[in-house]
Amino acid sequence: QKCRSFILGAKMQIFLIGFMGVGKTSIGKQLANKMGLCFYDLDAEIERKENLSISEIFRLYGERKFRDIESDLLLHWDKPGIISCGVGIIEIDVNRDYLKHKNTIFLQADFEIIWGRVKHSDRPLIKNNTKIDVYNLYNKRERYYSESSTITIFLNSLVLHKNLDLVMRKIESKKNIIV
Repeated sequence: QKCRSFILGAKMQIFLIGFMGVGKTSIGKQLANKMGLCFYDLDAEIERKENLSISEIFRLYGERKFRDIESDLLLHWDKPGIISCGVGIIEIDVNRDYLKHKNTIFLQADFEIIWGRVKHSDRPLIKNNTKIDVYNLYNKRERYYSESSTITIFLNSLVLHKNLDLVMRKIESKKNIIV
């Protein structure tokens, strides 16, 4: 993937974390475009590297193996750009510690907004659990996302460009972005 960040030699990395359906991919792609950076989705990178879907990795090797692969990829990530992390990346202590020392943005939204976006999806977590189960996981992970981030942004707007503008303003106002 060729991006201006490689051409200009920029080293900026911004990691996006948050629960499924919060908008990490849609906002991440738009943010990367607006900032002239590459966009990466760690789950897609894992699938490419392992030549298996995330669901297949879980089915064949289990969640522990997936989390090991995910953690190894994160801890050795050296490409500049906007990096969307998987929803469970914060389950491992070393990942939380790593992310809190980087430019990590926690994209947060109310559970009901997220649920409205994902309730009819074919995501395994949605298909295999009740709304209450997903809500409990959301609550558990919220604390981990907060611990792992340097910036938290509440995205309760359903309009993408409003959320993107909010993220851009927050980044521009942050004085300690690491380049």
